[in-house]
Amino acid sequence: MDEDRVSTLTKHQIEKLLLKKADHFERLTKDLSEKNAELRETQKQLIAEKEIAESATKAKAMFLANMSHEIRTPMNAVIGMTEILKETNPSKEQLTFIETIHKSGYDLVHIINDILDYSKVESGKMELEVQPINLHELVSETANLLVLKAEEKNIELIYYIDEEIPPVLHADPTRLKQILVNLVNNAIKFTSVGEVVIEITLEKKLASEAIINFKVIDTGIGIPENKINHIFDSFSQVDASTTRNYGGTGLGLTITKSLVELMSGEVSVTSTTGEGSTFKFVVGLPYTASISKSPRHASLFKNKTLLFADQNASHRKYLRKKLQSLGFNVNAFQTIEELIANIKAVPAVDLILVEDFLLGNMTDSVKEGFEQLLKTGQIPLIKMLPFGKVPDLKKVNSLSIKRPLKRENLISVLTTALEGNSKKSPKSSAKKTHEPKDISVLLAEDNKTNQLVAKGLLKSIGYQIEIVDNGVDVISKLDEKYYDLILMDVQMPVLDGLEATQKIRDLEFKPGQPIIIAMTANAMEEDRDRCIEAGMNDYLSKPVKRDEIIEKIEKWFPDN
Repeated sequence: MDEDRVSTLTKHQIEKLLLKKADHFERLTKDLSEKNAELRETQKQLIAEKEIAESATKAKAMFLANMSHEIRTPMNAVIGMTEILKETNPSKEQLTFIETIHKSGYDLVHIINDILDYSKVESGKMELEVQPINLHELVSETANLLVLKAEEKNIELIYYIDEEIPPVLHADPTRLKQILVNLVNNAIKFTSVGEVVIEITLEKKLASEAIINFKVIDTGIGIPENKINHIFDSFSQVDASTTRNYGGTGLGLTITKSLVELMSGEVSVTSTTGEGSTFKFVVGLPYTASISKSPRHASLFKNKTLLFADQNASHRKYLRKKLQSLGFNVNAFQTIEELIANIKAVPAVDLILVEDFLLGNMTDSVKEGFEQLLKTGQIPLIKMLPFGKVPDLKKVNSLSIKRPLKRENLISVLTTALEGNSKKSPKSSAKKTHEPKDISVLLAEDNKTNQLVAKGLLKSIGYQIEIVDNGVDVISKLDEKYYDLILMDVQMPVLDGLEATQKIRDLEFKPGQPIIIAMTANAMEEDRDRCIEAGMNDYLSKPVKRDEIIEKIEKWFPDN
């Protein structure tokens, strides 16, 4: 009897417990169902917000691209017309006005480019195009772009590249140059007295990668301590007051930081207010191992004694290192007086290198002593000229080289001096005049002002062109006559440049397909890709420079 009761109670308790558990699971299921519903709702909201954000980003990108196009179109006319005006023998005063308009136009284009690059960075669409580069050439081109701006402010632009850096590196030349231009341009802008130095050294050489340390050092106003941590922030500037002395968008350093990070590098800055700043970025660049051959000049320069005088301490420091790396025994002096006073302590002098400014400011007694020194020892003299100064080719027994000193030019002039060919003037660095090709040119452009600009630019380099307003007229013209080169705008009424190109590529021409080059205010990377995908051969972004047109013609018609 007791056992049956216990058994009955136990069953009752079990049933009760099961009911309790079932109730508990029912509540849990209900809670989970509610949570799932909430999660689905949250997911829907996140997807909707993501779509809104993507739509906003796309709309912003389209707006920036359209804004760029609309601004570049009139800027093409402004800059193109000033280039044409320069060829009309204006008076000195008129030339000053023309060059001011020209420079202001390019300043505006630079601002547009900054905004477009910032848009790419923000959307994560910035990509690198890695290829083999010659660092000496790249840095020399960068320095030449900016040296006149430095000379206008009477400051020295110096660059030094460690000879231990491998000769063939792999990087995106456009983006690497952009980083250097941003940093050097920034340094020049904030420096009134002294110098800006580009110093590039090898930090470490690994099996397939060289760790390169880039520095841009200036003697400018410096950055206050409370601003230095924000210097790379978007739209951030040291001087944000309404009475700013320095212009700019505040995007250059932001873009620079993003590009360095895209290269898997790091950028930093140190600064002292009133003394200057040093911007530094370190990147690892792959390199191509090369079989080391002794260059022709190595034996010629080895153990030769060279004296030079230069008033700038930084230039003396870097030039001494450069000359020593080439094999010279070097003695450096601040003045010509010091050079003359110490000449007796040097056993034999093979070469003298002197800053042109010092030569032009010698007293009569120093000049007499210096000329006697050259005459007695028959020592070749090389003058270091400012970048903007034209050498006096009438003077014999005197070679010259422009600063900043490009390595290849320095080697060339040193070789000429030591081989005794000082009566031969160094090769001119002036650009070759373009010999017009025997080609027919058609321009498709709906903007009347830009038609006038293109016609003037092409006429100035020796070409007569025919002009049409849209893609339909291009195809009609091709039915009447064959054209070797078509300069094609993209945005045109009736039939745009992309569709016109596709239709042309479906046609057959006895001499072969014409060369089609986009000449458009659409300046985004994807715009260029669309032009090439449509069948165009090449691409020019407005505002178009005279030299860029020449370069493209030389590229596609080398043998005409």
